[in-house]
Amino acid sequence: MKFNSHQIKTIQHWLKNFICPIIIAFAFIFLLFRWSYIGTKTVFDKNNLIVHVNKNEKVSDETILTIVEKCDSLLQAKGIDLKAKLHIVFCASRTEYNIKTFFRSRNTLAINQTFGSQIIFAPVDFKNGTVTAVHPSFSNRPIECVLAHELTHTYERQKLGIIKFAACESWKKEGFAEYVSENSSTNIETATNLFVNQKDYDDSLKIERKIWEGPFYYFKSRLKTDYLLKYKHISEDEFWDTKFDESQLENEIRRSITDHKYHLN
Repeated sequence: MKFNSHQIKTIQHWLKNFICPIIIAFAFIFLLFRWSYIGTKTVFDKNNLIVHVNKNEKVSDETILTIVEKCDSLLQAKGIDLKAKLHIVFCASRTEYNIKTFFRSRNTLAINQTFGSQIIFAPVDFKNGTVTAVHPSFSNRPIECVLAHELTHTYERQKLGIIKFAACESWKKEGFAEYVSENSSTNIETATNLFVNQKDYDDSLKIERKIWEGPFYYFKSRLKTDYLLKYKHISEDEFWDTKFDESQLENEIRRSITDHKYHLN
């Protein structure tokens, strides 16, 4: 079958403007959804959680179950009820983590991928039950705490809806997730002293300022959330719906800490 010049131009137009972009889009979506599973094996599939680890990783079912049960306890303590089915991917190295997250989260411990319902973890130590810190000055965090943090982000999207979640202040989203996890990367006493003295950094810290800034922001977000929900006893709905004056709120917390009325445990 031969095509005339007009038909050839029409085919070329469709290929250029419609078919090729669609193929590229599908390829990208496939890559986004399946890329993180390359080189992994499934070791747990229960209660809407599917856990994948590196195919060379030797980890017992009991270890994974213990992590999930501890995480569930943290979620239940804060009334977190998840309905979504999620895939948890544990990377064996920081390089693998960077590649599977497309180098978007180099100095993080895990990332919650909105599309694909995936939570990808940086290297963990299953023997000790911890996620390896990004810097020696930080604490290795319990796996269940980091998992609870990331699962809470899924709950936040579920509760608020995609649009409201996207518009919500970052400190609320990260603060609530840290509040649920009941854990921080930073030393609580050190971070609290810096907060009270209105400092973001101290030269005595044996860590680069740019690396410290992220965890310290998470700490301050957790501090504000904990203060409002646990100390002030506001409801969760009020927490999400109220537009707080951050500067005023932080000054109020400083006074409460200085007066020994409030302390983050």
